[in-house]
Amino acid sequence: MDGVTGFVESAALLVFAAFVLVTICSRIGVPSIVGYILAGIVIGPAGLGLIAESAALSSIGEIGVVLLLFALGLEFSFEKLVRWRRLNHAEDAMIASG
Repeated sequence: MDGVTGFVESAALLVFAAFVLVTICSRIGVPSIVGYILAGIVIGPAGLGLIAESAALSSIGEIGVVLLLFALGLEFSFEKLVRWRRLNHAEDAMIASG
């Protein structure tokens, strides 16, 4: 029963941190995905270490990366990607021309 309690506490802590950081990011005009990433960095083993690294956490993290990539795909439209590509070509031309 201790593992479930630890998992539930860790999940609750992560959800709370994500809520706070996503709210802050949205108020300053930063995409919410950045808030989720920051929450994971701050709470996880690489940051404050409030959540210890485990095999279950690693598996859930892999699923989270897939969902993150899906969310990024929803953020971008094909037209925006084409526009960015044109801007990159314009920057390359400016750099090449000196």
